[in-house]
Amino acid sequence: MIALDTVDVAEGLFKVMTKDQRVVPFRHNVAQTLLYSARPKGRRQLVLKARQQGVSTGIETWFLADCVVIPGTHATIMSHSQEETADLMARVHFALDTMDAPPRVIPRHFDSKYEVSFPVTQASFKVRTAGARVT
Repeated sequence: MIALDTVDVAEGLFKVMTKDQRVVPFRHNVAQTLLYSARPKGRRQLVLKARQQGVSTGIETWFLADCVVIPGTHATIMSHSQEETADLMARVHFALDTMDAPPRVIPRHFDSKYEVSFPVTQASFKVRTAGARVT
């Protein structure tokens, strides 16, 4: 099996919306590169982040890349508010809907406002709100 790097997968597959509403291929900026290179090798990472640096976008694309190529990945992002949770998951859906791969290559099984699963890799990506009850 070929080892795929999360950065290469994220930059090869996903697109993002810029602040001026253009759809462009995802490319790491300085803040994202620093965060990725400093990430711990463990299973969890807590990030206290500045706003508007692209940190959330970087984390979303890395987790999403892991979900589509690493079997058994279960990624969860915790947000501070319901509104932010919806915004984060909307960006995940946007990345999936505009990626440079046909849907049959990376099929989605369970696709909701806060969760998506990938049957081929038996992976899932969730965005949750801290303190919220999930029903």
